[in-house]
Amino acid sequence: MKRGLTLPVLAALAALVAVRPAAALPTLGDSLQSFTLPQSDGSSFRWQPGTVTVFTFCAFWCDTWKTQSESLAAARKALQGLPVSFITISVDDRWSERARGKITGTLLADPGSAFSKSLGIDGIPYLLIVDAEGRIREAARGVTRAAMIEQAVRGLLEGTPAPHEVTVYLVFDDFPSRVGGATTDLDDLLLDALRSAQAKATFFCRGDHIAGSAEVVRRAAREGHSLQIHSWDHRADRPLLARCVQVLQETAAVTPTLYHPPGCARFQRLRGEPLALAVVNPYDYLRPGASELVRRVSLAAKPGSVILLHAGVSETVEVLPEIIRALRARGFEFGVLE
Repeated sequence: MKRGLTLPVLAALAALVAVRPAAALPTLGDSLQSFTLPQSDGSSFRWQPGTVTVFTFCAFWCDTWKTQSESLAAARKALQGLPVSFITISVDDRWSERARGKITGTLLADPGSAFSKSLGIDGIPYLLIVDAEGRIREAARGVTRAAMIEQAVRGLLEGTPAPHEVTVYLVFDDFPSRVGGATTDLDDLLLDALRSAQAKATFFCRGDHIAGSAEVVRRAAREGHSLQIHSWDHRADRPLLARCVQVLQETAAVTPTLYHPPGCARFQRLRGEPLALAVVNPYDYLRPGASELVRRVSLAAKPGSVILLHAGVSETVEVLPEIIRALRARGFEFGVLE
């Protein structure tokens, strides 16, 4: 952005602040309902499901729309002749002759940012790709590469699975949990949520908590989850791995093979070999809010990603079914680390 902003530009910036989400961001797999917005000539345009549609939310006070438009134009050229629509929505309701000449597809206005607010759009440019049934299949903040758009659209039109439709791993640190130093029912509720969703997870355990929560640890093992080590008392400088292995064997008859050091994104085998894993850390222990937690996980997950969460966080337990649903909507399956 250039220095020395004028008053009109500052006003436009203030208008965008109002776009901060009053609703949760679109979650992959959700349905986008029919809507009507004005076109640049003042006539009304009604969108409804029926064809694959690429939506871009932008603001003309920010030059990112120019770069995004180049990507959209390249994607449209590559997809020429295929049944796909391109729609650009101006969140600040501003128009310019320059913009009209460079926008790919239909250009719509969002007076007062009302439609953007209803979707919780919190940054521009923001891209949604919706299938012919109206389900959101891709979502991305920032300038999007033409190749990504083309690949996603072709996958929807051809009915072929996208390359990212593979396994991800739900991982929970600090299991079994303590809240204020005391046991709670949060771990049982977490296991209930996983069982209801028919999803398996990997629990990295604190050795000093195992004996006092033996039944929930045995339940996790019995229900097919993987139990691994997160140090004895959450100290990376003295993890006491052998002691952790012993208490897990004695309590749940399982022999762990992996170690996740506290305060570290590294996962490794007990012998020390690192695992090549892409870690998605949504910082759930900071309680960012349910909708934000779902957004962080569902948009960041990639093939083979470890979704790093924490036991003992009530918000995580509450929103876990939605996280699982959002990931499954992208075609992901759930595996365990062993």
